[in-house]
This record gives sequence, C-alpha cells and structure tokens, in this order.
Amino acid sequence: LSHIVLKLPAAEMVGQTATEHVDPDYQTVACSHERQLEARCYFLSDAVQVHHDGGFFSLVASSELAPGSVVLVEQSVLPEVPVYLHPRTPAEVPPFVWGFPMYLVPVVVLDTWPALMHALRFALNGYGRLYALGSVVNHSCSPNTERLMRRDGLSAFVTCLPVAAGEEVTTSYSGTAVLNSPCWLRQLLLFHRFGFWCRCRRCEKRLVAEERGATATAYLRAIEDPAIMGPGALGLNHIAKSCGHPRVVKREHWRHALPTMLPLLALQ
Repeated sequence: LSHIVLKLPAAEMVGQTATEHVDPDYQTVACSHERQLEARCYFLSDAVQVHHDGGFFSLVASSELAPGSVVLVEQSVLPEVPVYLHPRTPAEVPPFVWGFPMYLVPVVVLDTWPALMHALRFALNGYGRLYALGSVVNHSCSPNTERLMRRDGLSAFVTCLPVAAGEEVTTSYSGTAVLNSPCWLRQLLLFHRFGFWCRCRRCEKRLVAEERGATATAYLRAIEDPAIMGPGALGLNHIAKSCGHPRVVKREHWRHALPTMLPLLALQ
C-alpha cells in the first residue's frame, strides 16, 4: 500500500473555507502511516499528494491518473469525530449548515458547546458516513472522482475521468441530478447545505461555454460505465480482503450518527 507524502504544489482550491493556520494534528495524520491507520485509512495512492495553501486543503495528482484508478480507501470513523475536520474552530463555521443560519449562533455558544462543533464536523464532512482523510477531497461542479461505498462501510475514491499531473482531485457534494442544473441553482443548493459558494472552474466560467456542460456530462456517463468504474470496485474489494478493516453496517452507523447530530438538530 502507498502512503501520503505531504508536498506543496500549486492547485485549484474549491469548496473550503480558508483558515489562518494549519492544524498540526492534520499534518501528523497525513504524514504518518500509523496515524493513517488510526484514522482508518488503508490506502492512499502514491500518485496523489495532500496539499495546503493558506489554510485550504486539497488532494492533488502528482502523476497522471487514468479513469478507474483507486485514489483512497478508508472506513467510517464514528463514533470518533476528529478535531482536525472542518470546522476546526468557531471562526471556520460557515454561515449556513443544512439551511440553518449559523451566523446567528453566538461564538460563545460554539466555544462552550463542543458537541455542537462535533455535529457541525459531521454535517459538513459526512458522505452518509463520516470519513476522516477523504474530507480533504473538495467539491467541483465538473468533478473527476466518484466515491464508491461497500455495504460494510468501506469506501474508496475512484477516478472516473483522466486526472493530469498537478490537477486537483475533486468530487461532487451534490446529487447527480443537480450537476446539469443552472449555475445559480447549484450555487444556492451548495450554500444552503454547506454554507459556501462554489468557485470551481465551471462556476467561475473559466471553461469555455461548450466545455461547461460537457465536463459534467462526461462525469455522469463515466460513473454509469462498468468499464470505467468496474476496475475501481475490484480494486476496493481487493484492498478490503487484505486491510483487516472493521465492518460498520448501516444500523451500527446510525446508532452513533443520530446522537452526534442531536445538537445541530436541536437548533433547527
């Protein structure tokens, strides 16, 4: 298995809030194989690197990735909610989460209610389940990677489009039905759910008009193509046989997820 190498190449940053400092706990996890295993990360391709710049975190390809490549394999970490997940401090809490206006919540409440910060980390980083290192993969409205999940909770990011060296590995935080929607609707839904305005190349119109819809269409076709996603699924199953991961069935997940979410639900 390959391990993380922390370097600082230039990359496009989308979908995360900048911070004034880099949490050393995240660096420790990213640079240590032992810490990766504690975070239930069992594979990270040596063709990608964790990158930070001005507080933004991202995953960047260090060499070309072909469609169907397994990038990251990990298991849900609940009931643990790592403190290095966004938001790490009250200053990082976005203005809206799940449609709730968090900007109305006094900072003193966030400072003195750790369970609420845990709930926010779950809400903003959960893919149905909560994965630690995979939270570094940012959103794009023209993504190149899809998350696959087994019934036992083990999950992998698999490339569905070619990813060039130096290009950021991205996924979609929105449902597939939303990707072909107008920009204003995609932006509104992301702000309502996650509290950020997407600044990907498609939303910022850094792609020519013909490419904007074509990139999303290519992604949607790829995730339905067994010739592309099949090798990724086989790679995930191969790693599952050798990594000795704990199995987290849906019932077990929700047994921990519901209590974690209660502080945020109490604000609704």
